[in-house]
Amino acid sequence: MSNSRGSAKRCLRAASWPLVSSVVQARRIARSRSRNNIRRNYKAELLQYFHGSLSDPTKIREAAIADPVLKPVNEIRQSFGSADNSGGSADSSSGGRGGRKRGGRSGGSDINASERNFPGERYVVCVRYNAKGLDGHYTGVKPGMAVYAGGRFNDFTEHPKGTCDQAEFKPFPELEKLSR
Repeated sequence: MSNSRGSAKRCLRAASWPLVSSVVQARRIARSRSRNNIRRNYKAELLQYFHGSLSDPTKIREAAIADPVLKPVNEIRQSFGSADNSGGSADSSSGGRGGRKRGGRSGGSDINASERNFPGERYVVCVRYNAKGLDGHYTGVKPGMAVYAGGRFNDFTEHPKGTCDQAEFKPFPELEKLSR
């Protein structure tokens, strides 16, 4: 009789495994969706990035920003594939300081790492701005895209391929008012 109880327990375990597995998967998906939000202070994180990455963050002109939108990771990854991203900073062509900043990197190398933690979609924020280069002259309007993962600024790229083409921009006076 004890042998039949052992068999019954094994059968019950085997039968319940797919249910347990699907519950675990559902929890994982729900947890990643709840993490993939954007905070109200997303602009402040973006401003912090610009302050640290531009060679001269003062007197920026023609600053504009679009509202955050969810984009599939594949589309974002294609945006980071641009050859225009060499240099790795928001001011790469004009001698910006570049390098790793709090909460993210420029140049797109972190998008794959963030995908492991937050699969599927990311919030992106498209921006345009005209900043001064090292020589003190304005370099022309540059498009850019910030990526947020887990509610935090994660990456920035200049000249995103396609992702920001249809964005509806509005003035971004906070960027124009940055100081040293």
